[in-house]
Amino acid sequence: MSKSSTSFLVQLVYFFPLQLLFVHIKKNQQLLLFWFMLFLTITGNLGLKYGIPYLFLAPEYLGELSFMSYFIVGFAIGGFVVAFNLSSYIMNGFRFPFLATLSKPFFYHYAFHHKRQQKTTRLQLPSSLSLHQQ
Repeated sequence: MSKSSTSFLVQLVYFFPLQLLFVHIKKNQQLLLFWFMLFLTITGNLGLKYGIPYLFLAPEYLGELSFMSYFIVGFAIGGFVVAFNLSSYIMNGFRFPFLATLSKPFFYHYAFHHKRQQKTTRLQLPSSLSLHQQ
């Protein structure tokens, strides 16, 4: 093997998404089970007898195919992805120290410190536009 091919293999093994997959296969098979069931359903290998895969192709809401039906399916799949990523971060964040480099979360760091640094100034109306006529 040449040096370039071994360095490519080393880079491939240490590629972060691949590392996450290895960690999930090793430690969190129950989370991968949900993805496996989702892909089996979408590809038609699970629930075909009941027509479940067709609910992803043409979802119905209140008996009709509409924007709202696709919105609900998209929102549900988005929620599934977010829940998976959050649970992965909570369960595996300590294995990758570069993921959590702040002592406090971003929201706390940005929202509260940014508000404290801003000076609040009151809006002063000119005397000619005063609300209290004298």
